[in-house]
Amino acid sequence: MRHFLSLILATLTALSASKANNVALSGEVYQSSTYNPIGIARNAIDGSLEGDFSNGSCTHTNNENNPWWVVDLLAEYDVFWVSITNRKDCCSHRIIGTEIRVGNSIENGGTRNPRCATINFLAPGDTQRFDCEGFRGQFVTVNQPMGGMLTLCEVQVFGQQREVPSK
Repeated sequence: MRHFLSLILATLTALSASKANNVALSGEVYQSSTYNPIGIARNAIDGSLEGDFSNGSCTHTNNENNPWWVVDLLAEYDVFWVSITNRKDCCSHRIIGTEIRVGNSIENGGTRNPRCATINFLAPGDTQRFDCEGFRGQFVTVNQPMGGMLTLCEVQVFGQQREVPSK
């Protein structure tokens, strides 16, 4: 019986994930700083996978300790996966060691929320999917705990809004 229930739960989770949308597109975004006006936080959820910073579709923070970028999904979500697109024109190495975090705290840009993944490598201009199955929260943060500048060319968050229990 226990195996049967586990199988049903796994099937329902897979069905939910297959219907997931990029919920970041309608969120509100913030970052720890902005290097120049072309590197605003909103660029990471503009729907473009463009990896050339000069084309205005990537974010860019100042050189700082633990720079971060966060999207407020405006409600709590079960997050299935997060996809990140790296910069291609230069500086693609800056993404190495970057963390993806999901949770309900906005304190310190959400950098204390549970870690879903660490980016160990992402080729210039490439998009990679990071599995966050089992994570839930209102905020998805990408931060660079090693410090430096953070540049993100697209952040896609796929998940399903949590149902609010009726009273």
